[in-house]
Amino acid sequence: MLKKQLADVLHEIMKVNQRIVDTGEYQNLISLCEQDIGILHLVSEHEGISAKEISSLRGVPKTTIVSAVDRLVKRGYLQKEVDRKDKRRHCLTLTKLGERANYEHEDYEEKILNYLIDQWSEEDRKILADLLARRRR
Repeated sequence: MLKKQLADVLHEIMKVNQRIVDTGEYQNLISLCEQDIGILHLVSEHEGISAKEISSLRGVPKTTIVSAVDRLVKRGYLQKEVDRKDKRRHCLTLTKLGERANYEHEDYEEKILNYLIDQWSEEDRKILADLLARRRR
C-alpha cells in the first residue's frame, strides 16, 4: 500500500513538472542535468568557489566536477578565473545565463515544493517533517 501511495505522489509530481515545463518559463534550466544544476547552485551560494571545493561538498570525484565545470563554462553558464592569491586555483562565478538558470531552478523547485506542501494540513506537515528527519538518521 505504501508503494502505491508513494507512486501516486511521484506521478502527481511528474504531472506538475510537465505543466510547469510547458509554460516555457524554464528555457535555461531544461537543458541542464541535476549535477549541472547542483554546481550552479553551489556557485551561487559560494561565489569564487573552486571545482575542488564543489567536489568535496557534493561528494563527487574532482575529475567529474572539473569535466562538468568545463562543460558549463563552454556553454556560457560559468566563468572561471585564476585566483589572485593562489595561481593554481580557479574561482568560479555565474554568468548572466548561469544566474538565470539558477533563478529558474529555484523558482521551479519552489513551485513543486509548494504544490506538495499545500496538500497537507499544518499538523500533517509536522508529522511529515518528523518522518523525513528520521529518514536522515
